[in-house]
Formats: sequence, structure tokens, C-alpha cells
Amino acid sequence: MKRFKNFLKFAVSGILAVNLVSICPVRAEDVNQYGLGDAVVSANEEQAFFSQYGASYNDNILEGADGAIQLPTSVDLSTSPYFPAIGNQGSIGSCVSWATTYYQFTYEAHKLNNIVTTSENTYSPTWTFNLTNGGLNAASFFTDAYNVLINHGALTMKDMPYNSNNYDYSWSTDTDAMIKALNTRASSIGHVGILTSGATITNNKDSNLNVVKSLLNSGKVLMVRGAANFQLMNWSYKNRYGSTNEYVAYRASNSADGHAMTIVGYDDNVCCDVNGNGTIEECERGAFKMVNSYGTSWKNGGSVWVLYDALNKVSANTINKWEDRELGQRVPIFQRNDDFGNSFYFMNVENCEVGLVGLLSVNTSYRNKLSTSIFRSSNSIYNSSNSTDFFNDKYSKYNEYIDNIVEFNGTLVQDYGDLDKPLSICSEGYYYGIKVNNKKSNLNATINNISYKIIDNLSNTICDFNDLSTLSNGDSKTLSKKIQLQKGDINYDGVLTSADVDYIINYVLEAGELSNIQYYLADCSGDNMVNSVDIVVLRKMLM
Repeated sequence: MKRFKNFLKFAVSGILAVNLVSICPVRAEDVNQYGLGDAVVSANEEQAFFSQYGASYNDNILEGADGAIQLPTSVDLSTSPYFPAIGNQGSIGSCVSWATTYYQFTYEAHKLNNIVTTSENTYSPTWTFNLTNGGLNAASFFTDAYNVLINHGALTMKDMPYNSNNYDYSWSTDTDAMIKALNTRASSIGHVGILTSGATITNNKDSNLNVVKSLLNSGKVLMVRGAANFQLMNWSYKNRYGSTNEYVAYRASNSADGHAMTIVGYDDNVCCDVNGNGTIEECERGAFKMVNSYGTSWKNGGSVWVLYDALNKVSANTINKWEDRELGQRVPIFQRNDDFGNSFYFMNVENCEVGLVGLLSVNTSYRNKLSTSIFRSSNSIYNSSNSTDFFNDKYSKYNEYIDNIVEFNGTLVQDYGDLDKPLSICSEGYYYGIKVNNKKSNLNATINNISYKIIDNLSNTICDFNDLSTLSNGDSKTLSKKIQLQKGDINYDGVLTSADVDYIINYVLEAGELSNIQYYLADCSGDNMVNSVDIVVLRKMLM
């Protein structure tokens, strides 16, 4: 409940709270209001998330063949054809979704599949933000956004546009797009930190920077979070040394609110005369390139340099006592949780073999009270040990405290994931199903027109529950059916006929497509391939 109160406070006043103590002058592009939106995740919750989804960091990428550190002086991943154009979140508190989904997931997914990023195929921050914000313009948790990308993938800007001027908090009802999104998802999330108990970083070659530089050099875009107030005015900026139109952030002061951003590179040669003595000291050299979600008119065309020294809890720069003239308590610029110091998050993405997919259709005025858990069991009873929670239990944990009216009339798409792996398990006679919960509410919320079916990744129906029902306030309902598919039964009708042979013939002639489960069932010869041999084998099975 404590976390919810913080979010509600943000929703009411967070983006309107103006802090004018920063020495940064207000420029023309800062007149428009920009949102924030990064909610604090406790150390325990963050550790629990990484114990389930954490990616290990390979220290070997730091070293060359001779064992020495081999890093270029600069890296800029924003020039990659996979990186999207600078976006603008407007006054919506959706920064977490912009950093994780729009920038990071788009880049990693398109790099994996060698797809040039366009305005239409960029992944939509609306998708993740709406699934994690409780229907409010409120801060969200970065772990929730990553959970969405891991379990559901993401819809594109074409499928789910972002409109900050007239923002729509609805969940998607585009079932086909959601099924397609399951094919490419985040597989794990990694975390590295730069601890700062004092002036840890003293120069642009400091070894404390190597782990982050090496990730960028290996092609990883990084998500960062920091204390932030209105329009990042608690950050201090100066012109890059030798430039009149490039800005460098060299210090951050403390703030109760937070903001998520994206690191796309670094440059050891970027300098900033922080102390104003006309000379560049070693601690005034080197900066990370940070991309924001405030549009192209913000700072350096939408990005800004962040001086390495800004990561220090205590500046390594003591000349002229320049910091005595700064306002606000200094904090490490990318520190959102005291237990981790400056945190940098990287993402691994994979193409998934989708087997069984559940489609739950509901109609409710209180979507925050809806939660679901899909499961596999040896009988028709819900099995919590072989289950996966989705929709408000898996993420957006604070939704259950919000008794506001947020309607949803559509279909939720849920991949059974590891519950149907390997696909041969679909022939073993397990029950697959879903438990639907309507959390108790003072509003006497009901969930109506509940129906469920299980399909494959090409939307072919495997079993349909044909059970329209209503779920009363505080109740739950379990739906399950036994699935025991047999080799050769490619259309899932329970019998082997010539129609199943036709499926294989069309596939071999490249006139038809097989889903992942159908491909397994069509491999009648058991050689892990589908070809003319399987046609012969299946015809013999019909005799």
C-alpha cells in the first residue's frame, strides 16, 4: 500500500512539481512539459527479479587476445540502422516504457533479426506502459516493463501508436498482433553497476568504467535510471568544451522522483570545463551519450553527454571549490537505489518457438481486478507448481489497490511458454487451462462474457472451451481441458484422414504453412524434418 500511495502522489502532482533550484537556465525547448515516471523498486524486489530473469555478464569481452583491456575511445550505437528515431513522451509518465521498449527492445530485436528500424516497426511504449500503469498517468516499475517484454514481446507503433496529446490508456484488442508479438521476446535482463562511495572515477580511462564501456562496445544499448525532477532540471549542464551547441550534464542533485533513459555510447574525448578555470583536468574528460524521450528539441537533438565524473558521489574535481556554488545535495547521476550505485541494465532478446497459446476473452469495467494464471496439470484441477501468472499478478502489482473504472472488452493472449516444452509433451495427455481471478473490491466488480480457447502460433484452434460465464466480485474460476495430440493429426480433429495428408503435401509444395505444433505432428517419420517421406508414412497410417 505504501508503494501505491507514492504512485498516486505522482499521478496527481509528480509531473507538475517544478523545482527551480537548478542552475541550468530555462531554454525555449524546456517550456513544454515533459513527464518522468520511474518508480522505485526495492532492493529485495530487484534481486528477486534478477534471480528469475537475470543475465550473466561475460567478463571475457573486456579482454583482447593478449589479456589486456581493448576498448576504442568512442562508441555510438544511435547511428545503427536498428536504433529508432528520437521520441517524445510528452507529459505522460511513461519514461520506463520508452527506455525499455521503444529504444532498448526495438534495437535488440531488430539487430537480432536484421531488420532496419522505421517509424512503423519501432516497438510501442504504449504497449508496456498501459499494461503496467493501472490506467493512470502514474510512475511504473522497470521490472514490470521487462516482465511484459519477456512474457509477451511488444506491439509496434503501427499496431499501437503513442499520442501524448490525447493519450489512450486502453489495453490492445488486436489479437493477431499480440500473437505475432510472442515470436520475438526479451529472454533475460542483465545488470551491472558502478559503485560510488566517493570519487571513484578519476579519469576517462578509469577501470571502473570498463564494464559499461565493454557492454556498449559489444553492441548493447543500456537502460539507466536516475533521480529527476521537472524536465531534469535537477541536473547541471554546461557547453561541451570547444562547442557552443552541445551540452554536457556534469552533476545531479537529489530528487524524490525518477526518470529512465538510454545509454547508447561513450566518448573519452568529450570534455567539460566544470570548474571554469579554462583548463581541462583529467576528471573533466570523457562522457556517456544518453538518449532521452523528450523529443529532438531537447539538448543535443534529443540526447546529452553525461560526464563520467557525474557518476561519483563525491566529485574528483575540487579545483576552485566549484561545487560550493551548486544547489541541492549531489547524488550519483544514475543511482536510483542506494544498494546498487549507478545501475546499467542490458537486454538479451530471442526468437521463440511458440506452441500452445491461450486466448481469454472478457468484458469488465474493472480491469485492475482481473488476474490470470495459466497452468498444466495431470488432472483438471489447477496446479500452482506448473503455472505462470499473468496480467496484474505477474506485473503491475499495485493495480489491485486502485478501485478506478478502467474498462476492457477484448482478448488477452498468453503463451504457455515452458509448460509445453518440448512440444512432444502435447501428446502426453496433460490438462492445460487457466485460472481467472476477480479480486475482491468495494465496487462489487464483475467480469462478464468469459470465454477461453487454446490455439497454436498460427491461430489454429486446438480446443475451445465454449463456456461463456460471469465471475462475481472476489471469486475465481478454473477452465481446463486434456490435450493429447497424436502424430499425423495435423488439423487437431482427433482422427487421421486424408485432410491431414493434404496439410503435409501443401507444406512440401510450399503452398501452405505449418505451425510449430503442426510441424511436430507432421514429422511422422521421426527424423525431425517434414518432407515427402512423411506423406508416405501418414498414408500407411491411414490404411
